[in-house]
Order: sequence, then structure tokens, then C-alpha cells
Amino acid sequence: NAHEPVKESPPNSKKTHHSSCMKLHHVALTVRDLEKSEAFYVEHFGLSVAHRYAKEEIGARAVFLSTGSIYFELFSFDEKKIGELTDLSVTGIKHIAFYTDDIAREHVRLTTNGLTCTEPKIGSSDGTYFFTTDPDGHQIEIYQNPALSV
Repeated sequence: NAHEPVKESPPNSKKTHHSSCMKLHHVALTVRDLEKSEAFYVEHFGLSVAHRYAKEEIGARAVFLSTGSIYFELFSFDEKKIGELTDLSVTGIKHIAFYTDDIAREHVRLTTNGLTCTEPKIGSSDGTYFFTTDPDGHQIEIYQNPALSV
């Protein structure tokens, strides 16, 4: 599973308490109608289209909308489902993403701090990312993409 539960740090491990280079990057939502949702956020909240892409292997289209400081990533799937929110194709909030300029450093830092993290990889949006979870199992993505930096 790409999104593993958080592992507690050993009591005597060396930890760093924060990273000054990390910023909130985007919130991802799966929507039923991409064009309708895009128009809603653009019209009512002043977001602007920053980047469009497709994940054809899973029948998805997506758009990054910019708030000026963070992004909303909207997904729409050819096949609509009701199910678990950890399933990317189900309507609802998917994950919270934090932006970094150095994905490798953050991966080392977070795993050293006792978090279970997936390995970094390059995604369909041309960014490099990895996932961890918070104590309640919410998915947290660490993301790097110079074309979409915040």
C-alpha cells in the first residue's frame, strides 16, 4: 500500500522538530464534473488555472487551480465510485500536500523522525512526491515540482 500508517519514533532517536523549507502546496479533491467544479472555484473564489494533466492509466483528468499561495488539485474520473476516501477516484478530500525544494532531504528527515514514508517517485503531474500519514491516518504528501513551486 502506498500510504502506510505512521510508526512511532524510538524514545532515544534524534529528531528535528520542523523544516523551514516546507510549505503547504495543495489540497486534492475528486469531483464528479471537472469543468463544473473548475468553473465554480474560478468564479466564486477567484482561483486561476495553473496546470492541466491526465492520468490516462486510471481514467482521470485533473487541473491545478491556484489561490496565489496554494493550489487546489481537482480530479474527475471516467468511472464514478462511492467507496473509501483513500481511493483516489472517490469523491472527497484525498490528501494534504506540503511543498519542499529538496524532496530527498525531507524524506530522510521524516523517516529519521520515525514516520513511515513511501519512496519518492515522479508522478503524472511531473512532480516528485512521497506520502506519509498523520496520527489519524490522513494522507500527507510531500511534493516537489519547480514548475508548481509556492
